[in-house]
Amino acid sequence: MTSSFSANFIVYLCEKVIMVKIWDPTLRGSELRATLKGHTKTVRAISSDRGKVVSGSDDQSVIVWDKQTSQLLEELKGHDGQVSCVRMLSGERVLTAAHDGTVKMWDVRTDTCVATVGRCSSAVLCMEYDDSTGILAAGGRDAVANIWDIRAGRQMHKLLGHTKWIRSIRMVGDTVITGSDDWTARMWSVSRGTCDAVLACHAGPILCVEYLMSDRGIITGSTDGLLRFWENEEAFDKLLEMGLKACMLNTSSLGTVVLDGSIHERCLVSYDLLDRGV
Repeated sequence: MTSSFSANFIVYLCEKVIMVKIWDPTLRGSELRATLKGHTKTVRAISSDRGKVVSGSDDQSVIVWDKQTSQLLEELKGHDGQVSCVRMLSGERVLTAAHDGTVKMWDVRTDTCVATVGRCSSAVLCMEYDDSTGILAAGGRDAVANIWDIRAGRQMHKLLGHTKWIRSIRMVGDTVITGSDDWTARMWSVSRGTCDAVLACHAGPILCVEYLMSDRGIITGSTDGLLRFWENEEAFDKLLEMGLKACMLNTSSLGTVVLDGSIHERCLVSYDLLDRGV
């Protein structure tokens, strides 16, 4: 299950579902705006901007949709494995990562893969890109976080330390944050390629990590059913105990966290950090 958020829209998909739903929370009573159908297998990743939605699927394809009309604009094919990550970029570009171990850059205008910008030794499960610096970070089943400078065309670092799959990765400035099945999250320096902190306070795999700009802290979500807020390398607060897997986090500058979670039910939960309440 994953989601993408932008200006009055929530683009949302659920595990084992081959469609994408677009919701507008401002439309009371009729929030569902569109259902996008085109994939033939489970949709694993979505990304959106003001005009387009991009989705990646187990059918090894990436589809670009018009957000307003729900029209299928392009179908990008080139991966040899399940597509696990997609990211809309400026200039009509899309980044994708897949279980074939590659990260690819696409030009939506020409419907072509312009470059394979990263290669990993196993399936890529998560990626992050800084469009201002050209730094790409990706992690996956080999427990390695790879850092590339794609503008210079070189790999900067292989970050070693996790012992199991890396499920989530975030990058803020010179810091990369990773979450792993080894029950830990780690903070790394992009420039030095070193591990600056190990965050260990969960009792299960960490499926999502997020940097909270308003508090300059880190939030982690785990299969142990907990969200934790970290400050100065310590678990400052147990934000939420819900009895569900925290599968995805998205934060706003106002201190609101939107959580995707599921064990028995699919749900979206909005959590206000200022009030510490749902």
